[in-house]
Amino acid sequence: MQCFKNLLSVCNSSPRWFVTVFVCCWIACQGVGIALGESSDDATLRFVVDVPEGTTKETSLFMAGNVDALGPWQPNVFRLQRNESGKYEATLSLPVGTRLEYKFTRGSWASVEKSLDGAEITNRRLTVEQDATIEVRIAAWAKPVASRINTAIGDIRWRSFSSEILGGERRITVWLPPQFQSSSDIRFPVVYFLDGQNVFDSARSAFGSEWKADEAASELAREPTVDATKLAAGGVAILVAIDNSPNRMDEYTPTVHSLNGRQVGGKADMYLRFLADELKPWIDAQFPTLAEPQHTTLVGSSLGGLMVLHAMTNRSDVFGNGIAMSPSLFWGDRAAIQAAKSWSPSTKANPPIRLWIDMGTREGSSEAGRGLLIEGIQELAKILTDRGGKQLQLHVSVVDGAEHRETAWAERLPSALRFVLLGVTPSP
Repeated sequence: MQCFKNLLSVCNSSPRWFVTVFVCCWIACQGVGIALGESSDDATLRFVVDVPEGTTKETSLFMAGNVDALGPWQPNVFRLQRNESGKYEATLSLPVGTRLEYKFTRGSWASVEKSLDGAEITNRRLTVEQDATIEVRIAAWAKPVASRINTAIGDIRWRSFSSEILGGERRITVWLPPQFQSSSDIRFPVVYFLDGQNVFDSARSAFGSEWKADEAASELAREPTVDATKLAAGGVAILVAIDNSPNRMDEYTPTVHSLNGRQVGGKADMYLRFLADELKPWIDAQFPTLAEPQHTTLVGSSLGGLMVLHAMTNRSDVFGNGIAMSPSLFWGDRAAIQAAKSWSPSTKANPPIRLWIDMGTREGSSEAGRGLLIEGIQELAKILTDRGGKQLQLHVSVVDGAEHRETAWAERLPSALRFVLLGVTPSP
């Protein structure tokens, strides 16, 4: 109202400016949305979720999905609020055209929504077109499972490893190749895996599917060209899988990132010190390893892939090889790409650092987003190639139709292992 009083005062004193002042004042009075940075290209989705009968008032409901605000795909990041009617609500603003995939959980993938008969359901999907209210009814929740089928094969050992740097414990699972038992004088390269619970056994996997690293390594160990004379070149390896923790998002990311209204991430340097200064020395002391960087590989996907890139550009004196599958290059306003521009690899890298980077064409929440992901790894590849020169052997793969999930990474892992362990580049 004060805005219009000011308008009338100006118009009484200077009528000829009436039109101009009216327009300017109208914008000033109505332009709060502009001042707040609202975009006509965004749409607000209001989710109203009806939960199964028997869901208690104390239940926390979360929405996990393929956009940043939902984790991405973290089961306990984006919380909905319970209203007086017992339904749960939340709003989510996304660019028009976004292809959203999502599911609801009670805080973990073990408590994800199911069909009425308890079966797995496909991801819920929608394309953002305009402001809308989305009403959802959850049929049932996952029931506690007494036991799941163990899929791990081979000589697998594990222990709880205490870290002073991280201030806690991590489960470490070690897979030993068949040659470990047959010879006492062979030393082996080592491949370290992040998100270790997803590596060997679907019974422990957060999403019910695994990387099948033990199967891939067993197949590689059975190849006739791989014998004791090849081990020094990396033909057979010890695999070390490190479980993640509730602090995964912080520990795997080198910079702080704004996610769902909060600042997260930025502790990758600390996690890298844990890997290089605590865990690796212990593994080298416990097992017959080839401890040099050219025989040491770090593997990760998504945020884990981002951690691999951070390790390769900061501690290639420890990790001489890396497999970064579907790295989350969006993190921290593409901080990994910016960091690569100042990378100076050691001139002593002999043989050259081997780095595998890949991305599927069906990753990302929209066509535009998928295009940016592909452009991102291509830009990163060019920078790394320019900076690395002869000290870097780089393989970049864009996989047609591949999605952002364990089954896709499992399909690519055998080729990636051959590349870092044997220097075998896949056929186009």
